[in-house]
Amino acid sequence: MFNATLEAYSERDLDRLLDHRGAELLDALVAAGATIDRREATEASLLVSAIVAARNDPEVARLVIAGSTGGERLFWKLLGSAQESASLSADVSADAVTRFCLVLAVGSLVVEALGMDPVDHGEWTALIERLVGSIKA
Repeated sequence: MFNATLEAYSERDLDRLLDHRGAELLDALVAAGATIDRREATEASLLVSAIVAARNDPEVARLVIAGSTGGERLFWKLLGSAQESASLSADVSADAVTRFCLVLAVGSLVVEALGMDPVDHGEWTALIERLVGSIKA
C-alpha cells in the first residue's frame, strides 16, 4: 500500500513538471506550489504514515528514500536545464532549490495530515509566485 501511494503521489506531482523546460518549468513550479495547500487529507495521512514507518522498517525506508531521491534527481536535471537556458538564475543552487521543494512538499503533507486550518489560498499563491519569481534569471 505504501509503495503504491508513494509512486502515485510522486509520479503525479513530477508529471506536472517533466513536460516543461526553461521559463515554462518555473511557471509549472508556481502552479504546483500554488496547489500544494489543497491536498487530500487521506493521501497526506498515508504518505506521512509511510514516512514515519520508514524509521522502523528498512524496506519502507528504502522505498521512501528511493522515491524521494529519484524525484529529486529528475527535478534537479530540469532545474539545471533551466539554468542553462537562462530561465533560472545561475547564482541559485539547483541542489538547494530541489531540496527546498521536497521539504515544502513533505511539510505540506504533515500540515494536511494534522488537519490544520489552511492559510488564505490567495496569500499562499502570492507567496509562491514571489518565491519562484525571486529565482528567475
